[in-house]
Amino acid sequence: MGTSPVVRLGMIGTGGMGTDGHLTAYTKSPRAVVVAACDVDAENLAKAAERFSIPATYTNYREMLEREVLDAVDVVTPNNSHVAISLDALAHRIHVLCEKPLGLDRHETRELLTVSQRSGLLTAVNFSYRNVPAARFIKEIIQSGEIGEIYHLVATYNQGWLVDSASPRVWRLNREMAGTGVLGDLGSHLIDLARWWVGEFRAVLGHLTTFVHERPLPDGSGLGRVDVDDAASITVEFENGAIGSLFTTRYAFARSNTQRAEIYGTRGGLVYDNERPNEILFATGSLMAKNHQYCVMPVPARLISTRTTTMQQFVEDIIRGAATTATFADGAACQEILDAVVESARIGGRVNVPMD
Repeated sequence: MGTSPVVRLGMIGTGGMGTDGHLTAYTKSPRAVVVAACDVDAENLAKAAERFSIPATYTNYREMLEREVLDAVDVVTPNNSHVAISLDALAHRIHVLCEKPLGLDRHETRELLTVSQRSGLLTAVNFSYRNVPAARFIKEIIQSGEIGEIYHLVATYNQGWLVDSASPRVWRLNREMAGTGVLGDLGSHLIDLARWWVGEFRAVLGHLTTFVHERPLPDGSGLGRVDVDDAASITVEFENGAIGSLFTTRYAFARSNTQRAEIYGTRGGLVYDNERPNEILFATGSLMAKNHQYCVMPVPARLISTRTTTMQQFVEDIIRGAATTATFADGAACQEILDAVVESARIGGRVNVPMD
């Protein structure tokens, strides 16, 4: 009997998300073997290598790509390096999973998408909320036609870690490294769920706000400028005629990671809450409509028992040779929308998607 195939992975970025999110997920995949890791922070790198028994470490990802025999890489670095690293990996004929947002603007993500499609390699973007059982159930119900034609999507994604003005100016608050603030960080998840559930965007009207313009630098050397958005609101026109409203902030007092969506159709309504991942609220039929009642519906056990992560799915996709996750096409589509929102906020008016 032959041995089961495995995927040899190189991890690029071993900070908090890279370690607690991605590397931890790979330990749950019997077919994933992380053979090398790279990070510019030698201390983070050493801790991750010890914790996950990673045999080879590098502080330069190009050196890792040249020296190691890899099937795939996982890119969990600041946003301004996503495209360059992904292009280098594709040039080495290596499959790529990348954190969101995929890039800094639509021009570079268009280039990356073109290269990835020509390569024939598998790609993935970690739009992780597609994996929540309740989100998957919502998707199934909409596709079944049970709630009819969609009229509205109203969605919010709120965190509160920036309420304290003394919180440090981390890289996510630096436009050069992050591109945008909460819009790309959290808003990209809302945009992806909206596309996944309802369909493509036709136009947006965006508003971006920054509340605190200077914060202490992490090294204690003084104050650093905050030049990204702290809160974002988006009115969406979908291609199918539906209207959406998306809002996200990192200034929601006492909130950790709260995500909620309400979807209204011609024959029913659905409510999703990521903090209640195994149930939804629903209303269908004349009886519930007349009594203005929503009821709790448990998510089917088959969706709960098969919950996984983008990382585990990506490994299985490589082995089977077909994508089941969000791909670079989804990441590039999201970037088109992010750029349109930024432009809309700049001009104070409606902007078509794509812009050009």
